[in-house]
Amino acid sequence: MQPQQFNPELKAYIDGIMPDIDEAFTAQNIPIHDRFMKAAILFVNHFIESSSFETNDELMKDKAFFEVVAPLFMQWFHEKYGELAKPPQQRTAIGIIASYAQPIKISIPLTTSEPISNDTLWLRFPDTIDKIESIESFFDKKVPLNILNENQYSTLKEEVSELVSTTRTINLNLMAAEGLDVETTSMLAGIWSHFEKAVDDIISFRPERISVGCWELHLAIEKSFKVLIKQKTNKKAFGHNLISLHKKAKPFCPELDISLLESLPTDKDAIELRYAEQSRNIQDALVFYKSALQIVLGLTNKLSRKYKLNNAEFKIKKAPWAI
Repeated sequence: MQPQQFNPELKAYIDGIMPDIDEAFTAQNIPIHDRFMKAAILFVNHFIESSSFETNDELMKDKAFFEVVAPLFMQWFHEKYGELAKPPQQRTAIGIIASYAQPIKISIPLTTSEPISNDTLWLRFPDTIDKIESIESFFDKKVPLNILNENQYSTLKEEVSELVSTTRTINLNLMAAEGLDVETTSMLAGIWSHFEKAVDDIISFRPERISVGCWELHLAIEKSFKVLIKQKTNKKAFGHNLISLHKKAKPFCPELDISLLESLPTDKDAIELRYAEQSRNIQDALVFYKSALQIVLGLTNKLSRKYKLNNAEFKIKKAPWAI
């Protein structure tokens, strides 16, 4: 079904309930670009009493949700807010590749889009490199990849593939986590921001900023533990000691390698890094960065999620700015 051919009765019903839903989202300070999916899920959970599907969960997994229901809500927000409904910078994350001549920052779009016709496209939420992407697409055009020999390029390709998958999966895990109070939701929202700050600090090549970047990585891990503990036990965890936090979270993440945590700076060291009272060289920081990614991936994989958006795709009408 093409988005412009939606059932007019369904569209009229959604148009009728959306002002109140949008007003509630505004009161909750939910960013406009985050609202369409929340509205679609809310609609399925609270407004559909019965359907041809056995459960609403089954509807959420069917292409009818991705091709019919969710695009209607996206269209509503586009029509009301215009470019404010546009995800900022296409939801692009950043990461560090260490196998080039020097550590290099790459950009990782968290969604991809593939045109179907002049006014429709597939919007995807991949958790790996998408079929329409190339390794080169993640690098600044100024970075000459053609200087690499075959073995060097193969190593680079493997590192990029792993980093893209890890980055996208963490962000999908964070996006879909459920059952959190306002304070914990705010903490969860900050987890990836610490990685972004750490990447910029490490890539600065300035010793004092590299140290602060290590503190940011510590915070990303710390908050991941605390969010998981709060979601699973409904109890707040305190302190910067990652080993202590691991003890509290261990029932929910038994596979987490404790040796990874033991190899990281202690909580006291991390606090000194925060104020650049200690220093770390860039190689140490890169090891910390890779370890932090693996730890946070493991922790966020354990977050309860009613719905998973991994590799979901939506057939939608292009937004005005994309046509």
